[in-house]
Amino acid sequence: MKLDTKTLMGLGSKLLHILKDAGQHVAAMNEAGEEVSREALQFYIMLRFDNWNPKIKGVQVLDAEAKQAGAGFVAGIVFNLAKNMKERSAA
Repeated sequence: MKLDTKTLMGLGSKLLHILKDAGQHVAAMNEAGEEVSREALQFYIMLRFDNWNPKIKGVQVLDAEAKQAGAGFVAGIVFNLAKNMKERSAA
């Protein structure tokens, strides 16, 4: 199977948008004095994946299991980045 960058751009763009949105959500929660757990963040991201059903070459590529894994991946990135940035600002 051969996939070119142009074919994957829509999927990548949406994932980046969700990652950015999750980062902004964590920042807003932290500014309000709230801590966000990795699990809560993953649930928040799953809500963004809920109605997203992308297709590549006519094939729907996200089933429930892939969405769960994707949400965990994005949540891990945002959670670790936010935690590290918070530790750096406290030092």
